[in-house]
Amino acid sequence: MRIALIGVGEVGRCLAPVLAPLSETPPVLCERTPTAETHELARHLGSALEPACGDWLAACDVILCCVNGTASAAVAEAVVAHGRPGQVLFDLATAPPQAKRTAAKGLAAGGQHYVDIAIMGAVAIGGAATPLLAAGPRDVPAVRAFSDRLIDAGLRLRWLDDGAAGDAASLKLLRSVFTKGLEALAV
Repeated sequence: MRIALIGVGEVGRCLAPVLAPLSETPPVLCERTPTAETHELARHLGSALEPACGDWLAACDVILCCVNGTASAAVAEAVVAHGRPGQVLFDLATAPPQAKRTAAKGLAAGGQHYVDIAIMGAVAIGGAATPLLAAGPRDVPAVRAFSDRLIDAGLRLRWLDDGAAGDAASLKLLRSVFTKGLEALAV
């Protein structure tokens, strides 16, 4: 299994060391504006550091999108344009539910699979143990195999039963509105 990680900010830097042992070759890191910390991480892992999505994506089996929410649609489009059928995109970006549904449809048209993952806590505090909520085609063998490997590696990944792309993002949004409203009432 060959893995790529697009976006090497706080979330990407947290996940890269966990992903490295799961990949048959060092995971490819993709960051448009790499910092010194990103270069050091790539050197430490023995990873290629790409400045943009390109034809190199076709060699990857699993791609993790760890960019900000406004860039996730562009990443999904790049995976469709440069990827190949059978690939899986795990999207950890905080994007609106409808954007995640649209991305999933685009990938499905190309024979690829899309998993919506909502980060349900602060990565700065929880690191790789931060709870993750997933929705998407869990019954696809490649999706199930990789998610099981993530869980075995110590990630706290939980699946929504019968959840589709956008459902994890929706639940995270509802949870946020509820907790912020509750805090406002308490104050």
